[in-house]
Amino acid sequence: EDVLPTRPWRAGTRGDAGAAGPPDGRFSTRSTGGGVVLVDYASGTVADTLCSYRALPKQWAGKRPAMHKVSPDGKWVLLGFNARPIYRRSIEYGYLLYSREQHSFFQVGRTEGDARDAMFSPDGRGLAYVEQNNLYWVSLVEGRLGRSVAITTDGVRNSIINGHTDWVYEEEFAFTRAYEWAPGGRYIAFLRFDESAVREYTIPIYGKSLYPKMYSYKYPKVGEVNSTVSLHIYDTKNGKTLRAAIGTEADQYIARMQWVSEGQLLALRLNRQQNCLDLLLVEAKSGRSSVAYRERNRRYVEEPTNTTVCLLPGGSQYVIMSERDGYRHLYLQDFSDSTLSRQLTRGVNEVRQVYGYDAVRRRIVYSRYDSPMRTKVCAVGIAEGAAESTLSVRDGMNGARFSSDYSYYELTSSTLNTPPRVSIHSASGEEVRLVSDNAKVLEEADRIGLPRKEFFSFDTPEGVRLNGYMIKPRDFDARRRYPVLFDQYSGPNSQQVLDQWSVGWDDYMAMRGCIVVCVDGRGTGGRGEEFRKQTYGRLGELESSAQIAAGRYVAALPYVDSSRMGIWGWSYGGYMSSLSLFRGEGTFKLAIAVAPVTNWRYYNTIYTERYMGLLSKNAKGYDAYCPINFAHMLQGKLLIVHGTSDDNVHYQNSMQLVNALVAAGKDFDMISYPDRDHSINSNGSRMHLFRHLTNYVEKYLLGEK
Repeated sequence: EDVLPTRPWRAGTRGDAGAAGPPDGRFSTRSTGGGVVLVDYASGTVADTLCSYRALPKQWAGKRPAMHKVSPDGKWVLLGFNARPIYRRSIEYGYLLYSREQHSFFQVGRTEGDARDAMFSPDGRGLAYVEQNNLYWVSLVEGRLGRSVAITTDGVRNSIINGHTDWVYEEEFAFTRAYEWAPGGRYIAFLRFDESAVREYTIPIYGKSLYPKMYSYKYPKVGEVNSTVSLHIYDTKNGKTLRAAIGTEADQYIARMQWVSEGQLLALRLNRQQNCLDLLLVEAKSGRSSVAYRERNRRYVEEPTNTTVCLLPGGSQYVIMSERDGYRHLYLQDFSDSTLSRQLTRGVNEVRQVYGYDAVRRRIVYSRYDSPMRTKVCAVGIAEGAAESTLSVRDGMNGARFSSDYSYYELTSSTLNTPPRVSIHSASGEEVRLVSDNAKVLEEADRIGLPRKEFFSFDTPEGVRLNGYMIKPRDFDARRRYPVLFDQYSGPNSQQVLDQWSVGWDDYMAMRGCIVVCVDGRGTGGRGEEFRKQTYGRLGELESSAQIAAGRYVAALPYVDSSRMGIWGWSYGGYMSSLSLFRGEGTFKLAIAVAPVTNWRYYNTIYTERYMGLLSKNAKGYDAYCPINFAHMLQGKLLIVHGTSDDNVHYQNSMQLVNALVAAGKDFDMISYPDRDHSINSNGSRMHLFRHLTNYVEKYLLGEK
C-alpha cells in the first residue's frame, strides 16, 4: 500500500499556486475547506476570501465543491458540486453561482447535476454552459443572474450534440468544451456534432439487477462513419445563429478554435487522414472563411493542442508549433501573408509544451528538451534576433504554471531520484519563495526502502540507440542473478524514460526482489519527427522488436536470470506486452496485458487513422501486427486483464484474443472486472488488481529459482 497511488506522502509533490487568478497576475485562486480564496503569488498568503462555504444554501451545506472558477472581473464565483464523470475528461456538475456584489447564490441550469463545461465571458458579463446536449447562456449584470437563454434546442443523446465534443473528439483531441466566447462577449462560436449516422457500441452494465442493463454510445471504429461537425456563431445581441462555411468536405475535423478579435475566429481544420492542417479565418458576421495557413505532412500532422497556435495581441500575428524542419519548433507567422515566417527556436532539442505569450515582455514561454530525457523552461522574444533565455536552473524535468499576466510562475523540478521541488519565481527567473522541497518525501522513501533508479542505453541489432532506466533491489548484489520485469507503454510519441520523480508498483516489485526495466522504444517522443513517426502505417512491428531487443540485451547482463524475464503494460502497453511475448521466441517467460488493443480494426478513427493511415489504403498494415494473429506463437505465461465497461479499448479486444488463444490450444490466465472502465479504478478494484499482479509475478518469476 505504501508504494501504490494511495500512499499518504505523495501529496507533498504538489504546489500551491491553484488556479489562475485576476488579470493583474498578482494572485491565484484556491479552494480551501472554508471557501475560495485569493492567494498572493509572492508571499503565498491568503489575501481575500472570494466565497465562503459557510454561506452555502441549505441543500449544499456541508458539501465541498469539486471545482471552482472566478469570473475575469472577480465579481462572480462558479462552484461545481456532485461531480459525475462521463468519460475520460467530461464531467457533469450541479453548478452554483455566487455573486460577490449581492452576496447571493444562484443555481445554474435546470437540474442539480446535468450541466457541464461552464465558462465566463472574457468581460465577466455572461456565462455559458451545456446541459443535455444543448448550449445555453445567461447574462450577469449588477450581481444578478439573467434568464437562461437556449442557444440550441435540437440536442438529443446519441444524435445531436451542441457545445461539447463527441466521444472520439474528447478522447483523442483532448477537449470537451466545444464553444468559445469572443473577446468582447458578443459572439459565441460553437461546434455541432451530428452523430446520428455513427454506429453505436453497447456495453452491458451488470450492477446488482437480475438482468444487465445496456449502455449504448456512439463510437466510430476505424473506417466507419464519424460525426458530421459544423461550426456555428451565435450573436448574443440579436439572438441569431449562423453556420460558418468551413469547407465542402464532410469528413474533416475541427480540432481547436479561438478568437483572433471580436469579429474574427480562428479554426484549426484537419482532413480525415490528418496529414493536412488548415488554419481557417472565419468572419463572425458573415460566416465566410479563408485559409490563412496550410501545413502538409507525408505521414501525419501532430494532433493540435490548446497552444499549437498562440495568438499575439493585435490580431495580425501568431506563433505556431511545427515540425517543418524535422523537429518540433516555434515559428512567428503573419495572418496577412503565410509566406512571412520566422523560426524562433531551432535545434535537435525540441519544444515540448507552449505556456503562452507574455505580452508585457513580448516573449513566448515554453518548455523544451535539454536531452531526450530532460526539459527546461525557456522564453524567447518575438523581436528579430531575440535570444532564448532559460527560466529554470535545475537538472531533470522542469515544468511551469504562469500567472494570468506572466509576471510570476510556479516552477516544478525533479529528477529520477529526487522528488519535485516547487518554487515561485518572478518573470526574470528570480526565485521569490520556496513552496516545498519535499524533504519529508525523501525521508519516507528511505523509511520504506524505496530503491533508486539508474539510466542506461544500448544499441539494437539495427544500430538504433535506445534509452532506458533500471530499478534494482535495495540490497542488490552483482554476484546474484535476478528475475527481470519490463514495464513499458511504447505508444507513438509517448515517453516513460524521463529524468523525473515517479513512484509506483514497479518500485514495489523491485523491493520484492525483481529488477525492473523500462525502455522507450522506437516511435517514442523527444527525439525528432523521424524517430517519432518511423512506426507510421505499421504499429507494433518496430516497437515490439525494440522491446525484444531490450530483453535480449538485459538477459545477457551477468546479474540477470534470463530464464525469469517478464513484460507488462496497460492499454498500448498491454498491446505491446502481449505482442512482445508472442514474437519474442522465448525472450520473455511472462506477460501481463491490461486493457490491451488486440486488433487495430477495433479501435477508434482519430487515433488509429492518424498513426496507421486510412484502412482503405493500408488494410495489410492494420492486420500485420495484431496480437490475435500471433496468438499461436505463445510461449510462457500470459495474464489478460480487462474491465467489462471499458469505453476506450473495448472488452471485445480481450475476448477476441481469448478466442484466438483457445483456437490455438494455448493456456492463459484472465481477470475481468465487471463494470470497470479503462482505468479499473473504482470500488477497490485498483488495489485488488495490483495485489493480483504482484502474486502473479511472485509465483511465475520470483517463485521459480
